[in-house]
Amino acid sequence: MTKSLTLLVLTKLVLAASSVVSQDHWARRVGAWSNDAFSDVAVDLDGNLYVAGEFGGNINLAGATLISNGSLDAVVAKYNADGSLLWAKSFGGAGLDRAIKLELTADGHLAVVGQFMGEVDFGGSSLVSQNGTQDCFVLKLAQSDGAVVWARGGGSPDGVDQPNGVSVGPDGSIAMAGEFRGAAVFDQGSITSAIDPGSGLPSVDIFLATYASDGAPLWLVHGAAEFADRGMDVEHDADGNVYLTGQFTDTLTLAGNLHENAMFSAVFLARFSPTGTEEWFRVFGGGTYNQVFEMVLVADSYLMLVGDLQGTVIFLDSQPDLFTATEPRSSFLLKVGLDGELIAQKTWGSQFSVNTRALSVQEEDVAVFGRFTCQLTGFTGQYGESSFLSSGIWDLYIARFQTSDLDFKEAQQFAGIGEKVPGGIVHTADADVVFAGSFGHVLSFPSDGDFSMVPFALGQSGTAPPDYCNDANYPSYSFLRGSALKDAFIARGYLDGREPHDPFERSGTGCDRSFRLPLIRSGVQGELGPDSLHRCVQATLTAHTFTGFDPDTSVRHNAPDYHFLWSNGAMEDEIAVTTTGWYWVDVSLGQQCYTWRDSMHVTVEANPAKPLISDDVVVNTEAYFAQEIRVCEPQQPWLWATGLDPANSVMWTLLGGIISTTDSAQAVTTGLYVVITTSPEGCQRSAAVQVIIDPDGPMLPFDIELLSNYPQDTDDNDTVSVCMGSDVVLQVTPTITLAGQPTGLTYGITAFYRCTAAGPWSPTVNNLIGFNCNTSFSTEGWYTHEFGFMLTNAPCGEDTLFVAGIDSIYVIPLPLLQPELLISAGALICPGDTLPIVAVCSNCTNSVLTGPGISGFSGDTAFVTMAGTYTFTGYTISPDGCNGFGQSGTEVSWNPLPPLFVDPLDGIICPNDSAMVWTDAPGSDWQWYGPLGPLSQYNDSIYASQQGFYYLEMTDTLGCRVTSSPILITDYATPFLNVIPDNVIC
Repeated sequence: MTKSLTLLVLTKLVLAASSVVSQDHWARRVGAWSNDAFSDVAVDLDGNLYVAGEFGGNINLAGATLISNGSLDAVVAKYNADGSLLWAKSFGGAGLDRAIKLELTADGHLAVVGQFMGEVDFGGSSLVSQNGTQDCFVLKLAQSDGAVVWARGGGSPDGVDQPNGVSVGPDGSIAMAGEFRGAAVFDQGSITSAIDPGSGLPSVDIFLATYASDGAPLWLVHGAAEFADRGMDVEHDADGNVYLTGQFTDTLTLAGNLHENAMFSAVFLARFSPTGTEEWFRVFGGGTYNQVFEMVLVADSYLMLVGDLQGTVIFLDSQPDLFTATEPRSSFLLKVGLDGELIAQKTWGSQFSVNTRALSVQEEDVAVFGRFTCQLTGFTGQYGESSFLSSGIWDLYIARFQTSDLDFKEAQQFAGIGEKVPGGIVHTADADVVFAGSFGHVLSFPSDGDFSMVPFALGQSGTAPPDYCNDANYPSYSFLRGSALKDAFIARGYLDGREPHDPFERSGTGCDRSFRLPLIRSGVQGELGPDSLHRCVQATLTAHTFTGFDPDTSVRHNAPDYHFLWSNGAMEDEIAVTTTGWYWVDVSLGQQCYTWRDSMHVTVEANPAKPLISDDVVVNTEAYFAQEIRVCEPQQPWLWATGLDPANSVMWTLLGGIISTTDSAQAVTTGLYVVITTSPEGCQRSAAVQVIIDPDGPMLPFDIELLSNYPQDTDDNDTVSVCMGSDVVLQVTPTITLAGQPTGLTYGITAFYRCTAAGPWSPTVNNLIGFNCNTSFSTEGWYTHEFGFMLTNAPCGEDTLFVAGIDSIYVIPLPLLQPELLISAGALICPGDTLPIVAVCSNCTNSVLTGPGISGFSGDTAFVTMAGTYTFTGYTISPDGCNGFGQSGTEVSWNPLPPLFVDPLDGIICPNDSAMVWTDAPGSDWQWYGPLGPLSQYNDSIYASQQGFYYLEMTDTLGCRVTSSPILITDYATPFLNVIPDNVIC
């Protein structure tokens, strides 16, 4: 699909500078509790953006809720240049439906291609797939509101059929390119794929179907070979010629023309006239792996192709070109003339897996969009040895190249824990790029501090001083948070000139981007990297990564995907050790990426025995836990410690100051006395005792007057009306005077109160003199308080001053109005589904339903999308004005969707080999889907030997029918031998 524009005809050529649109950077997430993705993006001349993709369950787009009809539905949406949603349309039936590619037309429409399964209503046009398998659709929609103009379908009953590219011609005609298996029916005619000699089943073949602007069928091209062949992308030029690229193995018959080929999974490029006649055919391949993903037409002058390769490859034009990938796993850009001659090529890559899937060209800028795992090592020479480290299983990247000579300009990484899949990329009129795809958990963007994220998320990252590497925003990142498995996103998120993602903590000046290898430290704040450590009793060892890494997966960060294995078998980032010896940790990054080891010798010393405290008051005698000692002046108790090792030192402290360096000390004032014993190795043990020395002597001749009142009796008529459940409050305020003058309590005097004549005495709060007496009630009548207040200088004195009082109030109880609450809901919710909760209160003045996933209300019904506790709270007001309150709740539960795993990890298999695909999610009724359609293996694992996407539908332990994210299986290629200059020798 083309991602470059012209102001002359279509969104197919290089974009000239137009009116300037918003420069703000932003990112938008779309998703809920299923697998959601945007697979392509396009832009019109006004800067509006269009995305195509898929979703499951329900998703919320700026307040508009879309609900899928099946496991996955197709979605097409339009945003303005600021990222605000303008409209969204969904299409789907009971199966798996996806929108894969889209392209704008010159007459204000857009063409969308994708897959559908079963019967689907496309805006009034109903399509039915062959035999209930996945077939191809092409739609024409209005750019203004997404209304469907027409819909066409095609495919076979023998397997999964998939379009991979779409293009719009200068006359408004639409071309769809892809793959099919078996006997396929299109509006243009019927075609049948070849038979795979290995399996005896229909092979995967190429199709290219064209339609007039009004949807009338034009012509159909079939590409057939014995093994898997695919149409990957298609383009039109200004004269209406059609260019097709894809993959093929062995000899290919394309549009009736035979093309011999000895290579496995080679790339082809062909041109057809406006009427479907093949004009030329080129082959590119011979490497260990060759895969084309996207093609664009640039300035109506040449084609640009992007994809992946491994090893040495050859481009077979009039003068074959041989070149070798720069890295073991590489991506490529090819610049090919409209005559099929190779103009230029560029490769870049990594020691680890890299996939580059999308491309956009504007004037002197080529932007490619892909993903990588572990580290994109090919960029470390430009940005430093620690640059482009993956933080998730896959991270996204965008690289920029000069259009004229394909020289590398710059690149950015988009990180965060979780998996990520690139979709499409497109240039805007002001030379920015917008890109789309999907991510799990979190996606981080190098930011300038002014980045609009919806929904916004806080995240942890490495720290660096401002202007590090001459980038004022070096430590700034913005985070987009996910909701479940994978969510779709669209972002205007590439900041020109911004230094790339750096997960490490940096300091100082300059631009050092070297690896900061993990080191063992003692605890989170301990010294970094010592070779040995002495600790008492226990040492806490932490594998410090110098990043924002957090093992808690609920914490969002963009640090590398670290894994830990300690010498004692622990797999956390921190361990506690209690024995002397060597300890080491192996810190691994990602899956089979890098592993580093650090070690430390730890000496663990025992603490001394705890001192036992005795005193001459005989409160404590060799006490392990000393009791408070309270004496009267002029006593000054002696304290001493026993159970001490003679080799250890000892001291007594008061308020942190040392008062004795022997085993005994005299307490001369009130305070907490602490004895500390220290071993020669520096290990300490302590014990403490509180000593209170009260003053002696008679209590001063105080006078006390008690003032009481009922604050609820506002009209002073000795009657109160109080709501049931409340207390009647008596407020008592003592006034203490000395020689007729008000005074407070002196040291050694304690205040007590009671609220009944024979009740227990209680000390006043913080020795204050005021107090309240609260009384509950149940019936109407008089309630009497006989209260008292007392001062005493005990225990050192024998004086007590007591004052009593009495007061009463007539209480009229006011009844409450109890809320009549009713809440009902199902106990289970399927991921991606919506569950109604009915909450009714017939007599409430106000009520509220709270919970984690309420998407909307309709009367007394709330619609929820998440598991959790939902609480219904009702509030009432009685005729007397008493506030009533009540709650009722319900619990909603679910299980997660099934994750898929593949071995080998990258999903690339040798010819005639297979990959194991499995899930660890418990459940039943497993139904696998592969390139051939539904598979007849009904358990939790399969062996996949065919290239293509694999899905799993299953019933989980809650009875929910759930669908996994797809896994892609691809093939290695076979080597191609070529002799230069020819195969004749003298």
